[in-house]
Amino acid sequence: MARGLGHPPSRAELHANAQETGRMMLELPFVWQRPLDEVLGHIIEVVGWDLVETLHKEGYTVVALTPHMGCFEIASLYFGKHLPMTVLYRPPKQANVEPILRAGRARGQLSLATADLAGVRSIIKGLRQGISTGLLPDQAPGKGEGLWVPFFGRPAYTMTLAARLSEVKNTRVLL
Repeated sequence: MARGLGHPPSRAELHANAQETGRMMLELPFVWQRPLDEVLGHIIEVVGWDLVETLHKEGYTVVALTPHMGCFEIASLYFGKHLPMTVLYRPPKQANVEPILRAGRARGQLSLATADLAGVRSIIKGLRQGISTGLLPDQAPGKGEGLWVPFFGRPAYTMTLAARLSEVKNTRVLL
């Protein structure tokens, strides 16, 4: 946290961070287990959806970059309620969690692709067929799948996938 804040975190900042992490963990069962319309019914405001609709009407697919800030779980469900989308995901280390994860995420027009070569091929094929995609650009890429760049004065291994997906014809990247 110190690098991101520019100073060592205060006790209040650490407490707020722990609260938000706890809130996210408590909300996840609701997001994954409740009916899609009930989950989306809790959305108060959506900003920028008109741009997504305009791009779609003009024949573009969207690569939606949703870092681990805000509720990427709900954002992808909202997108998939209105337009077809495939999102990359990493299967959980505990195999018994995967069916719960898949059932909670793959709803509406939202489908899942594993974060591996087969999944990336599926994403590219989908983009060419008019199916948008979503990914978390702040995930650490696998060996040979990223690039070392300076980040807050330190080297960080970052993914190049978003840049590669932006090269697919008729694709636009939104953050």
